[in-house]
Amino acid sequence: MRIMREGGDFKKRESQAMKSIIELIVIFLSAFTFLTMGSLGNPLAAAEEEIIAGIVVQTDEGIIIEAEDGDYLVQGKDLSDMIDYAVEVTGIVTETEEGYVIEVKKVEELQE
Repeated sequence: MRIMREGGDFKKRESQAMKSIIELIVIFLSAFTFLTMGSLGNPLAAAEEEIIAGIVVQTDEGIIIEAEDGDYLVQGKDLSDMIDYAVEVTGIVTETEEGYVIEVKKVEELQE
């Protein structure tokens, strides 16, 4: 009889251990899902407008703004009439394989 009781206790402990492992897996997956959704679920947080100051330059790739921290390919507005002007541009900056791109929302000429 004692052997059966120990065997039953073993199965009971094994069952409890499996439940605990499953609970831990569920907790970890829930936490991972929550954290992943937090970083991916709000693309607008990463798309805040930035202000870039620099010189408008025509290149083979298109119109860029040469700023102190790098060059930004201009999209969203035609700045061809502002070539060689110092400007302050407000827009959404994204990084591509080719470099930075700014989707221009507002542009102001800077007075020297």
